[in-house]
Amino acid sequence: MNIHRSRRRMFGAFAACAAAAWLAVPAPAWAQAYPDKPITMVVPYPPGGASDALARLLADRLKESLGQPVLVVNRPGAGSLIGTQSVILAPKDGYTLLFTGSALTIQAAVNKKFDVNIERDLAPVSEMVRSTFLIATQATQPFKTLPDMLEFARAHPKDLSFGTNGAGTTSFMIFEYLKSLSGSELLHVPYKGSAEVFSGLMGGSVQLMADPVYTLQKQVDAGSLRGLAVTGSKRSALLPNVPTVAEAGFPGFDITAWIGLLAPAGTPKPIVQRLGQTVVGIMQDPEVIRRASALGFDPSGTTPEEFDGKLRTEQTMWVKLARERNLQLD
Repeated sequence: MNIHRSRRRMFGAFAACAAAAWLAVPAPAWAQAYPDKPITMVVPYPPGGASDALARLLADRLKESLGQPVLVVNRPGAGSLIGTQSVILAPKDGYTLLFTGSALTIQAAVNKKFDVNIERDLAPVSEMVRSTFLIATQATQPFKTLPDMLEFARAHPKDLSFGTNGAGTTSFMIFEYLKSLSGSELLHVPYKGSAEVFSGLMGGSVQLMADPVYTLQKQVDAGSLRGLAVTGSKRSALLPNVPTVAEAGFPGFDITAWIGLLAPAGTPKPIVQRLGQTVVGIMQDPEVIRRASALGFDPSGTTPEEFDGKLRTEQTMWVKLARERNLQLD
């Protein structure tokens, strides 16, 4: 027994020394060795669509920059929870990454079943793109501006409805925030997707929708839709004559949808930093900017610290709104 205890002590001492020696290696030395095998990038949405195309564009460019294949894996379900949790539970080594969007902060604020704490569970790498939304209505409606619409809603309670592709989405939160600020009553009509919302709007089943400017620009230019306001901090170059919500009477209103890259919390900081720097460089490439813009996105590309700050600010905003409006998805 004494021999066994002695061996265990010797092994424990050896393991401790080995761990100390590994930690003593300057971070840049082992970070520069990363990656030495393929990386998996989890997309918690079904394949197809603009965001999925962006994921595959990023994967191709990461492969070029890092010298290792980047495999895109779609794991949809439960409001993006299934794919997100698969990354949270993955080894914290930089070889499993999460490619996700604004649903992350929204669902964490309003969905009791979305058991994700961003600060605890994830390490922000880089925000890649943003997209500004347009609040639009049929051109035949009597109101021509956002203030006119809100006044109409106050004068005709529950006569105006807005369509979205579900509660807890960016478009849903845009209208809930607007209702909170204006005191107007607008009814929510959920649909299965943006295409159905658009059909409902054009058919008169709903009177309002909010979708990325890029997807509605042609209808506004053609005269079938009227743009009431854009939701970002500045006007869209695609519709320069449409004011921002802030310009229409709600200073500080700034809601845009983001897409970004995150890693499991606990991933070594030098690896997170290297990934972040790589993504920033990719998002500054003229060809990537052109292709992202063609998909309707505004390229950004931020450092991990900048992305972390934005996520914290956005999370605080959604939690506050969820409490004020009693927005809870069971």
